[in-house]
Amino acid sequence: MAKFKKYLLLVLTALTFAFGCFAFASCNPADGSSSSSPGKPTKGLEYKINEDGETASVTDIGTATAKNIVIASTYDGKPVTAIGENAFYDCENLTSVVIPNSVTTIGDRAFDDCISLKSVVIPNNVTTIGDYAFYNCDSLTSVAIPDSVTTIGGSAFY
Repeated sequence: MAKFKKYLLLVLTALTFAFGCFAFASCNPADGSSSSSPGKPTKGLEYKINEDGETASVTDIGTATAKNIVIASTYDGKPVTAIGENAFYDCENLTSVVIPNSVTTIGDRAFDDCISLKSVVIPNNVTTIGDYAFYNCDSLTSVAIPDSVTTIGGSAFY
């Protein structure tokens, strides 16, 4: 089983590089505005400070229109450690997302019904992927799940 997991991770990683580069090079927002570069956070996303007062979460697409989303690693001086529940729910034009290394949790239904989502790289610090997190992401061709992930919710990739 361990050999199978390593083989699957290797295959998914290769696909991430192959399709991830294509996604960033070829997609433009529907409204014609410039999309985010891989290192520059997307403007317009909504964030909040978490209850602990020390960390933050991305909570909503807000006014962002880019097809290629880059989530900020900090918000108001706090590390962004979570993608909130339903944060990108039903973002039909979203094709790729860059998640910063600061994120440890991808919430329930975070990317549910993102039918155009093709590429996502899950960083090594993520430990939890919530229920239905990538549910109905029919175009998702590339995802690498790092060894740090200890919990994958029900129907996360259905």
